[in-house]
Formats: sequence, structure tokens, C-alpha cells
Amino acid sequence: MVSPVSGTVQNLVTSKEIGSNYFVWAHGDGDKLVTASPALLVGIFCNATFTGATNVEDGATDAGTVVITLPNGFAAGTYYDLHSIKMDDGIFIDDGSSAGTMVVLWRYQ
Repeated sequence: MVSPVSGTVQNLVTSKEIGSNYFVWAHGDGDKLVTASPALLVGIFCNATFTGATNVEDGATDAGTVVITLPNGFAAGTYYDLHSIKMDDGIFIDDGSSAGTMVVLWRYQ
């Protein structure tokens, strides 16, 4: 289980993960492909609290394997340090929320 770590954007930027790509996602964007290339999922920072759960999947479509479920109530200011999880088939966001925004930090494998 991934444990949330409270943090700020400043802490995020000064972390050891400098050099990561980022993808900003908002609920209104719906399902979204972050990358179809093999990637390392570094972390997720919540900008606005989620209403409803959202899945982050290993794949290029919503048929991918669910790796992380961001829960209902995923709170603004929360950072999940994911320690570079290998996503061999890409990173896909399967939107199941009715509100929320986040930043996905990732790198190519």
C-alpha cells in the first residue's frame, strides 16, 4: 500500500526526483494518456481534492492494469512518493472522479 506524504510544491521541486517529466490532469479532462512509452511513475501530487476514485494504469488505454487507485477524498497538498514504479506499457489515467486535479511525475525507462 502506498502511504501519502504531506508536502508542498516547494518540497516536491527540491526532492531527489529532479529531472522528472510532469503531466497536469484535471477531472474535466476525463480519461487521459500520460505516455504510451515504458515509464517510471515517480509520484503524484494532489492540487485539488478528489470526489470519487481515479485509477492510474499500466497501459495506453483504460484496458491497462490498475496500479494505483487514488481514493475518494485524495486531499489537496498530498504527495504520493511512488519510488519509480515500472510502467512497462505506459501511464493512463482512468477518471472515476467528479472533481480533483493532480500532477503526475514520471520518467522514461
